[in-house]
Amino acid sequence: MNHVGYIHFIIFNSSPQADLGVEVFMTPTRPSFNDGAEQFDQLYKGLQGCQINVASVWLQVVSPVDWMFQPQASVDFINQVIAQANNYGVNIGIYTSQKEWMEITYGTNDLYAPTRLWYWNVNSPGPLGETPANFSDFSAFGPWTSPVVKQFGQGIPICGHTVNRNIYIPSKILHGNVLQYSNHSDTAQVRSK
Repeated sequence: MNHVGYIHFIIFNSSPQADLGVEVFMTPTRPSFNDGAEQFDQLYKGLQGCQINVASVWLQVVSPVDWMFQPQASVDFINQVIAQANNYGVNIGIYTSQKEWMEITYGTNDLYAPTRLWYWNVNSPGPLGETPANFSDFSAFGPWTSPVVKQFGQGIPICGHTVNRNIYIPSKILHGNVLQYSNHSDTAQVRSK
């Protein structure tokens, strides 16, 4: 069994016994089909039904063509997700880029509650498209003056698998398990807090 798959298996299967939280991505369906609270409920209750203790959810605010409504409606949807996550006591973060945030929300900084930011800046998929594994390219946008995580590589082949590469600030990761690829090496790291 490969190490990355094994780590995923350990995280998801030992979490209920160890009471470790799991961080997941929420990729919303076209927001007009269900409101943000309903979509968050579906995600949260589905994971709870599988005995997965969700510590953090990263809402993907990407692909402007998939949002398909006015920026204020997008902001309302995002705020519904944030409010519902807060109702469940789940940490919420936003995964986006400055360009996508501007297109989807017109750059709003009016969110229901403070959220963490995981931004991506990649020139193109593959190793040659990586940007520097640091935060020097970040400039404040929306409600964020600093990020927690940066995705600097996408579609990178490592040990027969295709991965995305991220760098994060450990002191800003609240808790839970985070499977990341470190900026120091190409080895998977699991962080428990």
